[in-house]
Amino acid sequence: MHALDLDFRRPRWNMRWAGLIVLGAGLVGVAGAGVEYQRLMIEISSVEPALRRADSHKPAVVNRSATELQNYELETKYANDVVTQLDLPWDELFASVESADGESVALLSIESDAENGRIKISAEAKNTKGMLDYARALEMRSKLADIYMVSHAFQQQDPQHPVRFMLSSNWPVRK
Repeated sequence: MHALDLDFRRPRWNMRWAGLIVLGAGLVGVAGAGVEYQRLMIEISSVEPALRRADSHKPAVVNRSATELQNYELETKYANDVVTQLDLPWDELFASVESADGESVALLSIESDAENGRIKISAEAKNTKGMLDYARALEMRSKLADIYMVSHAFQQQDPQHPVRFMLSSNWPVRK
């Protein structure tokens, strides 16, 4: 039977060589990284003057034709109009118009002219009394001001002969 050798303090010959091999591989890797770093620094220093020259030049002005500029202005105006329409207090307007809604009146359309602060309401009533009652109720209960009748007409083709009418009003738009 062989005796066990449990002396952990004494370095073994094969472990020493393995450590030296790993140390050598690490040194080769560090040297390779240093060489690559030097190569990249040389490349960067050769490109930097060209980048500085490119940064110092102002971009060329693009010449656009008059029709392109006009189209751009029209599109911009249209986009601004859409944003203005979306920014209006529509909920307040609808609440005002619906609070005055009578049983004999059917709303057909609401058109806004935000630039002039006006609103047009198209509706249809069973009779002239319903039309006038709706106009009075709208004036009393809504936040609209200066309501007046723009037009009205009896619908002769309908057997019940309803009255189609249009009201106009100031719309105090708060922003």
